[in-house]
Amino acid sequence: MDTLCTEEVEELLRKIRVRVLDANREGELNQLLAAMGMRDLTESRFQWGNRSGKIVVIGASAVDETHLLMTAGKLGVDKRRFEFCLDYDAIQKYNFRKLQYSEKYRLIMVGPMPHSTTGKSKSGSAIAEMEKHSDMYPRVIRMEAAGTELKITKSGFKETLENMLREEYI
Repeated sequence: MDTLCTEEVEELLRKIRVRVLDANREGELNQLLAAMGMRDLTESRFQWGNRSGKIVVIGASAVDETHLLMTAGKLGVDKRRFEFCLDYDAIQKYNFRKLQYSEKYRLIMVGPMPHSTTGKSKSGSAIAEMEKHSDMYPRVIRMEAAGTELKITKSGFKETLENMLREEYI
């Protein structure tokens, strides 16, 4: 691209400003900044708790909470840090808004859940809503089996926690 004159740069900046304001108003600022390679501009705006904050596990699971807590304990993660919602019907009524902008929470680990939940807003699912609005929610990690299907397993739970510990995120 050729170098622009001052007037052209000013017009370009005006258009960028309008797009940024529109994206912010529509809740799509992070997506726009990510597309522009500028996601780092808003990442430091809000810190999601400290490394020892709450870890929420949401998703229908054949593995019960007791086994998941035993796995966490073996990795040295305090069992009191966890909040679970593993019942498919309970997930539909789960209050996802309590996770918004709360420094109490550090991480959300998700498995299979109904598409129709109270927390999905205009998105197709609560997971999509939380991922779309990463400026409002703590980090979301999808627990998947074979890299494609959402599934909470003891091995997937353990692997996710190990990755977060290795990253020093939790």
